[in-house]
Amino acid sequence: MTAEIHTAEDVFSSTFNVVLGYPSIVLVDMDSVAGDNIVRFYSGSMQAAGKDFEQVRFLDHTLPNIALNQRKVVIWCTGRKKTQTIPDSLADSLLSYVNHGGGIFSDGTKHRRRSRTKK
Repeated sequence: MTAEIHTAEDVFSSTFNVVLGYPSIVLVDMDSVAGDNIVRFYSGSMQAAGKDFEQVRFLDHTLPNIALNQRKVVIWCTGRKKTQTIPDSLADSLLSYVNHGGGIFSDGTKHRRRSRTKK
């Protein structure tokens, strides 16, 4: 869809997508620690690729209805591995989603474990 705004001096035009229903991709932002860098990476990548997506915040352990059954892909950005993990209360829903063909990708700033070698 293209929208135009006419003023006395100029004409402004913008083209954008209109999604009816739910976009096939949802980006769940649970990372309050990394200053949203990881979320910016994924949202910027999807925008650059021309993908429609919805971004939702999940910081207080209450997730708004993200209509999993309407999505093809869930990108879940976690943070601290002890406090900002996917909660047990959602495990059954996410497992059912995957078992019915959905895809989940989880990424976070604290996923990698640092190995320490003693000298």
